[in-house]
Amino acid sequence: MLEFFKSHKPEISAFLEEYFNSRKKDLVKINEWGEDVLKKLFDFASSGKMIRGGLVLLSHKIFNGKQEDSALRSAAAMELFQTGFLIHDDIMDRDLFRRGRESLFYQYKRHGDREGFHDSYHYGESMGICAGDIAFFLSFELLSELACPSYAKESIIKLFSSEFSSVGLAQMQDVSFGHLDESPGEEAILNLYRYKTGRYTFSLPLTIGAILAERDARELPLLGELGEDLGLIFQIKDDEIGLFGSVEKTGKPVGSDLKENKKNLYHYYLLRNTGPGEREKLLRIFGSGQISGDDINFIREQVTGKGIVKLINEKVLTLRDKAGDLIGGIKNADPSGIAVLRELLDYSVERTS
Repeated sequence: MLEFFKSHKPEISAFLEEYFNSRKKDLVKINEWGEDVLKKLFDFASSGKMIRGGLVLLSHKIFNGKQEDSALRSAAAMELFQTGFLIHDDIMDRDLFRRGRESLFYQYKRHGDREGFHDSYHYGESMGICAGDIAFFLSFELLSELACPSYAKESIIKLFSSEFSSVGLAQMQDVSFGHLDESPGEEAILNLYRYKTGRYTFSLPLTIGAILAERDARELPLLGELGEDLGLIFQIKDDEIGLFGSVEKTGKPVGSDLKENKKNLYHYYLLRNTGPGEREKLLRIFGSGQISGDDINFIREQVTGKGIVKLINEKVLTLRDKAGDLIGGIKNADPSGIAVLRELLDYSVERTS
């Protein structure tokens, strides 16, 4: 993993832990779930790479920012939002494991089993939805306490709200696509990637760091565009890892995207390049609740044998070159920070987990 993000993860984790400890007194007054949900949210958040939070700190460094506390607080809020999204995402995708551990909603389902609750699975989903919601509200509370000029705080909170509304709409599109047999067009898939992953994972934290460093607003669109390209690469590689990875590396069952009939570029190109017999078999596999090892191997053989892997890799390299040019266009920046950004670009292209 990139050393910059690895070195700053403990700092973000420590901030979150201190913040949760400060909130515990008030939440435990309400009921016994206050302490429970804070512990689960912290365990979940601290188990990730914290790249999104790290990007806030990296952007702040690139632009020689001086508001370290606000940057760290924004980074922690970014990670807490990510935690809420992933909790809800696991519920929608029915993924029982995340990062090699039980998904948060499944932890509550197991609690329901131990207590003998009727329909413990629904109980787990309901509790998980509530926990994700709490993560969002705590994140906005963190942002409300930013110690920066009021115009910057207002701009950041508005940006968070706008980008996350877009994520919600893109998620609705993703769910809708999952119920279709046919694949939407390539541009529709890339647009889904752009708003479900790209902008909030990269554009948003890069822009927040620049705002806190008090950069000219005219510089922000470049960061937004760079973030979109990085996000497209990231999501395309996620699709690759989901198909060709292993549970040991990903912490999630292989084939979960196939089971949920996710409409990604592999799905799109497969259906465009198969004959009637193969197509019928593919449509039986996509969206099937039971995905076998033979099914996964069949898909892997198809996308490799038909040159789809090569085609998609070429798209990734084109995006990499464009993103590299955009990084080169960042002016008056800290050279060591720019070097980390280029390292992140290379990592995004080459990552296997």
